[in-house]
Amino acid sequence: MAGALAGATQLPLITAVFTIKLAGDQQWLLGIVLSSALGAQGGRRLQAEPIYHALREPRAGRTG
Repeated sequence: MAGALAGATQLPLITAVFTIKLAGDQQWLLGIVLSSALGAQGGRRLQAEPIYHALREPRAGRTG
């Protein structure tokens, strides 16, 4: 979950904190931080800008 969220948002630190709070156990800290970092790197390789920036900009030809 942490890797996918970090890949989409490209915010590994926020994702790690969110996932640790959600899990409720700091035992998973190393795995969560590692998967967040790898997910963010993978997301940056697939798409240069975060999903929030891409959704904010209007698309050409889009009405509404």
